[in-house]
Amino acid sequence: MPSFSTAAEARQYDMDMIEYNAICEKLHHKYMLEDLGLRTKVTTRPLPKDYLFVTINPPQSLDLQQFLKTIDKMCSKPWIGSYLYVIEQRNEPDIVEHSTSSGVHTHILIRMNKHMKPSIYTRELKNTFRTKLDVDNFHLFNIKNIDEKEQLKIQGYMLNWKDDQTKHQKQYGDDVYRNINNLQRYYTFSYNIQVELRSTYYEY
Repeated sequence: MPSFSTAAEARQYDMDMIEYNAICEKLHHKYMLEDLGLRTKVTTRPLPKDYLFVTINPPQSLDLQQFLKTIDKMCSKPWIGSYLYVIEQRNEPDIVEHSTSSGVHTHILIRMNKHMKPSIYTRELKNTFRTKLDVDNFHLFNIKNIDEKEQLKIQGYMLNWKDDQTKHQKQYGDDVYRNINNLQRYYTFSYNIQVELRSTYYEY
């Protein structure tokens, strides 16, 4: 993966790669399927997996502010070019009564600014949280290497309405929890947000 001097260069690279893959797919379809009459399944060059999707479920005993500080420390690795994360509560509090949550978790999107071996980025991310939770339990600390299209879908999952409408009430609960605890709607550094933001409980 190439390195970039600015966030604008990184965004342009992403758009160029998507356009390149789309052109390849069209060319394969035209010349191999239409012109040559081949009916075999044609696969195109996969998008580079320059992103990580990390989910962390800390123990309820971990102080919220300490959790935030540890996330920021983890995201300060020099090979992380940009990041986006949200804090969500675990249960579905009574919005009217402002009930307390039974804990929190975070979803984090990371864009790497250089190629990293999975063993290296996994070790470095886990080491930041090793004293806070069992990082080897994938239910508590989960890392997935994803491509551009996958990260765009996850952006929607984090910032827009979830596909499952039964979860919309919980998303309003997240709004209330964030408001009570003075949390931002999302936290980011130079991440290219490409989705619309859903309405919040306070805009409903």
